[in-house]
Amino acid sequence: MRRTGNQPYQVPEYGFVRARARLLQDRSRNEYADEISRLRSEIEDHTALNVAANWYGMAFGQMLLERYDDASASLAASRVAFASGEQEEGTSARSSPSLDVLAADIARRAGRDDEALHLADLAQKRWPQSNAALDMHIRTLLTLKRFTEAQALAQKETRTEPDQPAW
Repeated sequence: MRRTGNQPYQVPEYGFVRARARLLQDRSRNEYADEISRLRSEIEDHTALNVAANWYGMAFGQMLLERYDDASASLAASRVAFASGEQEEGTSARSSPSLDVLAADIARRAGRDDEALHLADLAQKRWPQSNAALDMHIRTLLTLKRFTEAQALAQKETRTEPDQPAW
């Protein structure tokens, strides 16, 4: 993460959520493309608060535009920026729930079924407290028409967290 004297420290995951929210406010393919351009310009102009988050936002937007190879490449750049930023902060994290869930979602939407299932399963195992990881695992199972497994997973989570309405 790049910080100047007047920029406060932000938890890396916040940047990913913020970038995703920027894209979710858009409604058309042109707006997605415009936001991707803005995110790229911030990286090139060295004005991005969180380079990894900008790459993540670009990957998310490219996925929404069905440009899956571009999305995978941008996600890879986000992972590199995230890992180098984390090393500077002195932690050992190599990923985040947002990065892992987006990887599974890109593969799922691209029709790379085996990869999507592997990544969704890995995300849920790596981030057992993440509702997003669990949701992606269930969505992936549903996309693959593995309804019995999706239902069993949702039922298990309903028993574990009966107050969580999503399951």
